[in-house]
Amino acid sequence: MESSGINWKQIVVTAIITGIIAILVGMILYYLQKREPKLTYLLSDTIPFSGDKETLAIYHIIIRNEGRNIVDDVDFHIDSTPALIKNHRITGASAMNYTENIYENSYKVHFADLNPGESVTVSILTSSKLNASDHPRVTLRGKGILGEAANNEETKKNKILGSPIFSAIISAYSVLFALYFLIKTRRLPSSKIGRFFDTDTHSDHQNEIIAYLFNMHGLTEIAEEYLKRQRIPSYWSEADYIAAVAVESDDPNIKEKRKRILIDLLSYAVISPSSKGIIHYDIARIAKSQKRNEECDEHINAAKDIIPKLLKKRLSLDPIFK
Repeated sequence: MESSGINWKQIVVTAIITGIIAILVGMILYYLQKREPKLTYLLSDTIPFSGDKETLAIYHIIIRNEGRNIVDDVDFHIDSTPALIKNHRITGASAMNYTENIYENSYKVHFADLNPGESVTVSILTSSKLNASDHPRVTLRGKGILGEAANNEETKKNKILGSPIFSAIISAYSVLFALYFLIKTRRLPSSKIGRFFDTDTHSDHQNEIIAYLFNMHGLTEIAEEYLKRQRIPSYWSEADYIAAVAVESDDPNIKEKRKRILIDLLSYAVISPSSKGIIHYDIARIAKSQKRNEECDEHINAAKDIIPKLLKKRLSLDPIFK
């Protein structure tokens, strides 16, 4: 009798559910946020061209809607003071409705809207008697939203660390770490986790499970052959083969043992429904060869519940049922 009154099973279940919920909630929040409109701008670096009388510089600013909804009334403003704006160009906006205002030291553009994933590039040529500014002042806004600099590494880092999906992953790993700590400090013995996941069916490599069943029925040589196989067999194909050997044999012992192996396989292994149906059919074949019609009908009916169409086809092709 355990001295502790702690319900370990409840702890494990709660921890697993908490981790799953944390990840799901984070993913839902992440995708909800992605559906919101998101305006960004990327200001490229420039190399000034210095002359005797002036310094020229070209700036390219990429404006993008990174969200999944349309952004209306997009206003872009760049201030190059003290440099003068000598020329300007907009590319990628041939289908867009926009208006612009150009001043000595600034340039303003209004776009009617930006579709999700759509981008436009604004280029300006500036002239200054002083050294050109590396970073003109840029402001960007849309209807109900402020634009963000996409080339700010610190901003990117903070967004990643503060994102719901990142928080969800951290929460999930915290739960797993807590479980690991409990196991390593023996506050939660691994045997308790094993008992929690323990079931009355076995899920493993098919050849190993079939080998185990052959061993249980004293057919050790056949079991060894299964363990040596490089190709992992499917349950239904092996059931066909096991039944074929039993049906062709005149030895009642071989028939019975192989039939028992297939019956045990149904109750012991984790098997897909279609394979279960075929195994029932193969058991019926062996029972038919033993002239045990009642047992044969029992497994035929079980197969019919699972694979009615496939069973009908097999029965029409099988000489033993003609």
